[in-house]
Amino acid sequence: MDISDSSNNPDRSMDTNVKKYPTIQRRLTVAFALLGTLVAATVILIQFFNFRTALRTELRQRLLSITRLAALQQDGDLFAKITSGQDEFYQKVNAANLKIKDSDPDLVFVYTMRKDHQGIYFVVDANRPGDEDISAFGEPYQEPGPTLAENFDGLDQTTIEPDFYTDEYGTFLSAYAPILSSSGENVGVLGIDISASKIVAKERGFLQNSILIFLALIPIIIILGIVFGRLFASPIVHLATATRKFGESNLEELELTNPGTREVAELASTFVSMTKKISELVNSLENKVSERTAQLEQANSRTEYRANLLQAVAQVARAIASIRDIGSLLPDITKVISDRFGFYHVGIFLLDENKEYAVLKAASSDGGKRMLARNHKLRVGQEGIVGSVTESGKPRVALDTGADVTYFRNPDLPETRSEITLPLIIGASIIGALDVQSKQPSAFSEDDIKVLGTLSDQVAVAIQNANLFSENRIALEEAQSAYQKFFEAGWSYFMGQAARIGYQYSNRQTQTLVAPLDRPEISAVLESGQTVTDSSPEVRLPVPTLAVPIKVRGEIIGVLDIRSINPNRTWDNVDITTAQTIADRLAFALENARLIDESQKRVARERAISDMTTKIGSSSDFDTILQQTVQELGRLIGNSEVVIRISKEHDGQPEG
Repeated sequence: MDISDSSNNPDRSMDTNVKKYPTIQRRLTVAFALLGTLVAATVILIQFFNFRTALRTELRQRLLSITRLAALQQDGDLFAKITSGQDEFYQKVNAANLKIKDSDPDLVFVYTMRKDHQGIYFVVDANRPGDEDISAFGEPYQEPGPTLAENFDGLDQTTIEPDFYTDEYGTFLSAYAPILSSSGENVGVLGIDISASKIVAKERGFLQNSILIFLALIPIIIILGIVFGRLFASPIVHLATATRKFGESNLEELELTNPGTREVAELASTFVSMTKKISELVNSLENKVSERTAQLEQANSRTEYRANLLQAVAQVARAIASIRDIGSLLPDITKVISDRFGFYHVGIFLLDENKEYAVLKAASSDGGKRMLARNHKLRVGQEGIVGSVTESGKPRVALDTGADVTYFRNPDLPETRSEITLPLIIGASIIGALDVQSKQPSAFSEDDIKVLGTLSDQVAVAIQNANLFSENRIALEEAQSAYQKFFEAGWSYFMGQAARIGYQYSNRQTQTLVAPLDRPEISAVLESGQTVTDSSPEVRLPVPTLAVPIKVRGEIIGVLDIRSINPNRTWDNVDITTAQTIADRLAFALENARLIDESQKRVARERAISDMTTKIGSSSDFDTILQQTVQELGRLIGNSEVVIRISKEHDGQPEG
């Protein structure tokens, strides 16, 4: 009876079931660690929300103070007189509001508003020449905040939006105050937007630091959990240790040196007396266990060897899947097989075009590399095991090369004692052979032969895939080249038909260009294919200039040339990106227009041919058909002379 069977060994079955459950020490450790983590996280979150509330409260108080002070500086009588963005009252209010805006670097917008039957509109949005995102006089406020919209008519004191507002320009907080005339009449509303980006950055920084502190506390919390878990579980651990020793038959070590509690000590004493009674039974089982262990070790050794074989197959499969070039694929395969199996030499032969010779294409050994250098090849069906295999298509093994009559003695591989060659087959065609040689006689087992057979099939598929990939790549390159020529010819014809070469906008007038402009920036763009500015080192320009190529599928079809009338203008990234985006969209639109033009011309041509064919076919008279054909062709082609000559043989001379 096999004592290893769990159904006949209740102690082993019980031990397996017990191990399914976590120890009390682990549970206590996890409980203490989770509790500590929860407490730390709660404290950090409370601190973060308190810090966040304090920062936002401070910003709100700051904005309220600024808005109240700014409202006192507003001249309501002067504000009521503003009728346009060009009058003197507008300029005075704008100058006063600019001072308010400049008083604090975080202020983004300072603006005044009125309301009519159409809604709220801007009056003075503090600005300097060239400022962006500024609302003009009379421009409607499309999306006012809820606080402003609800309280505009009855606003009698400074108020503030309840929360931050975030858009593409940043994060802001807005406050509003009434503008009063000298008579106390509410003539408008003052609005101030302050940037909250710094506050948000501080909040994020505090949160990041808090998270780092929390992460740093986790190891400490875990260590404390382990310490407290061990402290509270110590007596039970001692009891479990004594029980485990008994179950493992450690009879000499069963004595409990630190029982921890009286109950554990009594239980350990009982275990010791029990073990003395069954010691003889344990001794008899040890011999059987030793025999069983030896059998398992032998089985494990064989399993490990098979695992190495499977790893080699998987590694070759990965190389096949990732490499498409035969020049790189075949050497990698030979190296993987040689390294994984420890073979002396691995070579891959491929048949030439006439299938007369098997030519060595890759090898892992130094001797094989010398053979590659001199273009080593073997005649199919006549030389060596490789020649035999490439003719028959069947694998061949030489366990003792000295006794095998077909073995080819190669001076570059003098240490070969056994060899195996497997055919590389695609469908019914033999394309080559995988040749493996070893320094040991009888080096190839049945497992080796099976695995190498699988590898040879993978190598054959990889060669076919690489060849197909190469053919497809060449075909794709040819198709791309043909399409590029067709594209260039289409644009050349299209531009040749155009009466103009471009347009120029200057002094608020658009002019048609009928001759190319001789400008250095245009020449530089056409030569380099890149965007050129007046700061580009390759060209010197007298005025601020931005020239962008107009490209369709990588080909330059024109240039977008921008010259500024402001001599101090500098082009920033926004200007350059905007111009490049417009050039790209212009190129797309022009290409679509060209294609539509070609399609329309083709449709018109087909329709004209169809109409002409209908007219010609409507008559059965010979002369009428010829006359209608000449007339229709003349109208269709235009500005041309059309002649139809019908010839026949008469006295050896053509007659018309």
